[in-house]
Amino acid sequence: MPGHGERPVDQEQGDHTARRLIDEAAGELFGARREQLLLAALARVEQAGVADAEARAVTLALLAQQDPAYLDRARATLDQLVGIGASPHWALVHLAEACLHAGQVDEALRYASEVDRGFFERRDLLWRSVRMDEIRAAALLRLGDLEGGTTAALAVCDVLTDRGDSDDLAPPADLVAVALTCAGLADERARAAGCRILDYLSGSLELGAWFPAETVHRIRSALADCARYPAR
Repeated sequence: MPGHGERPVDQEQGDHTARRLIDEAAGELFGARREQLLLAALARVEQAGVADAEARAVTLALLAQQDPAYLDRARATLDQLVGIGASPHWALVHLAEACLHAGQVDEALRYASEVDRGFFERRDLLWRSVRMDEIRAAALLRLGDLEGGTTAALAVCDVLTDRGDSDDLAPPADLVAVALTCAGLADERARAAGCRILDYLSGSLELGAWFPAETVHRIRSALADCARYPAR
C-alpha cells in the first residue's frame, strides 16, 4: 500500500526508468502528482522497444486504484502478462487493491486469492501477503461467506499478534471496517460474525497502539453493544 515504505515492484529487472517512476509514484498520496508519474511510466513502457510487461501491468493497476476507468485495461494487461509466462504477483496485489477500492469485491477476492504468498515472503515482504489475506477476509465477509470470512479474519489477527512488530505489519483497517458493519447489522449471523472478529481482535492486539483513537472508540462501542445485545 502506498506509504508503507516498500517498493511497489522489483527494481532489479525490467525497464529501470519506468520502475523508478512507479517507485516514486508509490510514495505519493492519491492525486495529480501520483497520476502524472504513473502516466509517464506508462508512456515509457508503451514505447517501441521497451519490453516490460510487468511494469505496464503494475502501472495500470496502480492507476486503477485512484481511477476505476483503468480497471479494464489493467485486467487485460494482467491476462497478457500471465499469457507470456511472466510473474503476475506484483500486478495481482495492486489490482486486488484497485478492485477493493472500486467496490468490485468478488474481483478483489479473486486476485488476492491468486497471489503466491511465498513470492513476497521470500523478499521479506510478509506485510504484502498479510494484506492480501486481509482483503480476502474482508471480501468473503462482504460477499456473505460469514464462516469463511471469520476464519480468515481470525487468522489475520493471529499473524498480526505473532509478527506485527517484528515485520512492521499494517493495521487491518479494511477488516475492522467490515467487522464493524457486520456487528451493526440486524442479521443475527452477520452480527455474530462481526462481534466475534472484533472481540478476537481486541483480545489479540493493543488497540491503542494499532488504530486511531476514533477507531478504537468505535470498536469498544460495538463490543459494548455486542455484550448488551448478544446474538441469539
